[in-house]
Amino acid sequence: MIEIVKIIFKIAFRNLIRNKKRTTILIIAASIACSGATFIVALMNGLYYNMYQATIDAGPGHLQIRPKNFIQTRKFSELLENPEELKTILKKVKINKPFYYSFRLEREGILRKDIHSTGIMIYGIDPEEKMVSVFDDWLIKGEFNLKSSYSNIIPILIGKGLADEYDVDIGDRIVLTTTNLNAEVISVMTEIKGIFQTPSESFDKSLAFIDREALSKLISNQTHIYATSVVFNIKNPKLVQEYKNILLNQIINIVKEFSQNYALLTYEELQPALTKIIEISQQFNTLFYAIFMFAFAFTLFESILISVFERTREIGIIRAIGGGPIFIFLEILIESLIVTISGILMGFIISYGIILYFYFHGLNLIWYKESLELLNNASTLIRPYLTWKDVSDLFFISVITSILAAAYPGYRAIRLNPVEAIYNKK
Repeated sequence: MIEIVKIIFKIAFRNLIRNKKRTTILIIAASIACSGATFIVALMNGLYYNMYQATIDAGPGHLQIRPKNFIQTRKFSELLENPEELKTILKKVKINKPFYYSFRLEREGILRKDIHSTGIMIYGIDPEEKMVSVFDDWLIKGEFNLKSSYSNIIPILIGKGLADEYDVDIGDRIVLTTTNLNAEVISVMTEIKGIFQTPSESFDKSLAFIDREALSKLISNQTHIYATSVVFNIKNPKLVQEYKNILLNQIINIVKEFSQNYALLTYEELQPALTKIIEISQQFNTLFYAIFMFAFAFTLFESILISVFERTREIGIIRAIGGGPIFIFLEILIESLIVTISGILMGFIISYGIILYFYFHGLNLIWYKESLELLNNASTLIRPYLTWKDVSDLFFISVITSILAAAYPGYRAIRLNPVEAIYNKK
């Protein structure tokens, strides 16, 4: 059996070497198809990751504690029942793997400067915010410290887009207007302590940060410090569900009534539309491979079929000396596999080198900035990458392509009558 396989491979290699020009063209065609498909898939992976990371970096984090009915109401300004109790509970939670959390108070408001006014989302934050988001990394001017010794002027962080629109800088003052817990309109003077710049201009124009305690005093005359959410950041995003289960079990062991008042939500539950878009889009990776490889399959099919016609007499002789239909079919199939896999390996090496370069240096799609902002404010700097699934899909589809391309020529070959083939009468 082994000897027969060796003979089949020997004949297949000899036939490929016999027509070097055609074989070379086929390998180059396969490598172009592979490298094109691989790079597009890697680029799409980088884009999906940017969409995901933009969501996490911009505030939601990996997990959040929200009021129980938040998923149904989607009211971001709905207050947590007892933030201080939650803080005490979370201090008692013991998890070996590192995680960070911070309380937030969210309110809708308006910033005004002279004739300019803009609707924004106000984030009341604690110093721990640095551990759960990257807004401090996005700070281009000033400082992230929002504590102040002034009681009537509140420090504020605004985006570069707002700063440019209002023509303001560090130390300038603007008016912040919002509503208190009694739905009464209130205004306060704020002083710009810092200016941040996110990958998205729309984010820069729609967010502002002040101290959570200061915002609590602004919306209520009481000394109580309010919160609308607790945001968690986990170092390994793949373990989000595991962290959720551990956190939930430990919290319920401490306070059995936790689930009656609060909900612990993953970013997938907080952003279901984005999660579904990414899941559906990733399914198209296999489709990209299929489109490119099946386009190559037609070229491969034509070449193998011509090769069979050119070797009609040779095939007849092999049949006449005892080579069965399976022998002939396997020889043609192996020729197809050798050409395809050689081209795939060459194309993969080329494309992977390009992917690695852009992974470390980034591919800046600044020309498509406005379009990328529609994709959940994804960054214009894309870092393409491949997963093991992408690689396995590539080689699986390549094998299927080879088999399909060789099927009909192989069938034609085994249907040849040995005598007619030898004398080339058919």
